[in-house]
Amino acid sequence: MNSENEFPMLEEFKEFVTNFPEECKDEKFEYIHDFDELKNIHNERWGYYLPGYDEKKDKFRYIILEIFYESENEVLFEFYGYGDSIPKSILTFIKSESSVKEKIISFFDEYPNIKKIYPTLNEDKFPAPEWLVYPELSMGSLGWRMGCGEDYLMVLSRVQFNTQKFSIRFKRPKNWSFNDEFAEYMGHRLNLYAIGWSDRGLPKYNQTHGQKYALSDEFASKLLNEEFRIDHVHYRNLKEGHLDSKNSALKNGADWEKSKYSVLLNLLYYKVTEDRYLINELFKTGNKALSINPEDPYWIDEKLDLALMELRDEINGLYEHRDKIDWIYTEFLKEAPYDYNLHESKGMLNYHDL
Repeated sequence: MNSENEFPMLEEFKEFVTNFPEECKDEKFEYIHDFDELKNIHNERWGYYLPGYDEKKDKFRYIILEIFYESENEVLFEFYGYGDSIPKSILTFIKSESSVKEKIISFFDEYPNIKKIYPTLNEDKFPAPEWLVYPELSMGSLGWRMGCGEDYLMVLSRVQFNTQKFSIRFKRPKNWSFNDEFAEYMGHRLNLYAIGWSDRGLPKYNQTHGQKYALSDEFASKLLNEEFRIDHVHYRNLKEGHLDSKNSALKNGADWEKSKYSVLLNLLYYKVTEDRYLINELFKTGNKALSINPEDPYWIDEKLDLALMELRDEINGLYEHRDKIDWIYTEFLKEAPYDYNLHESKGMLNYHDL
């Protein structure tokens, strides 16, 4: 992807910073780009070191512009400056006819008297539910009581929106509900990630015959070989998580054969929902029967194709009303100051006032 051609604002910022101080022309940028097709937002980060400045003076030694969202005349970004007299960051939203370059230049000119401009929730839309914002955190995770999950929930609790319509449109994931029938079927034996999507943890689909949609080798490689996270646990690949659960079953006297399909479903849930490429590829398959060709023989008899079809149904349900989510406002809530009061924003500008 040629991001400079597709997003000309990045070239404008690069040109601006390159020409900012004469002595910095030969310095190099640090650039990280992660394009998010599903949400129609992208994340960019530009960093630039300004040599020759005394850190005790009111000058930037290192600046970072992190862009969370960009469309025509709309930009949400966080602006960092490092130096003794410079605050850690300024979260700013721009909705203006003027160019991004002009806006950024004005920020430099007006510093430190920069006004913070925050977005508001679009009418008839909602912030994203927490399970779509941080899919790696399980229902009972400590991450919802501290860290990024707690921060999001705290700020979300101050937002006014129709909670009844919200709960109708955005159903919780199946692994966010405790299934008593499944627990009784398992004999209440503890087994890591064994959360039943059905009372007996059986596949929703049977083996299918005839023509199937063949998932690409790239899909299979990303699904099976790349790392992912469940709460505080990081796995190098899907197999490691599967074996971890199997060892848990053997240790606690749980029936692995009864639980292993449910374990596979839940591991796939965390792996896929954290990777937007995998989500988008599943969306493209419609309701067709799936086939996947794993290189590792470990997966041959593990019903990967059937589990992916069932997972696809779940993801389609979770994202069914994604067009009703105000994604830019969601990104703002993730980055908003912890103590920011959304109802008493005295001294703050809203983009509707511009």
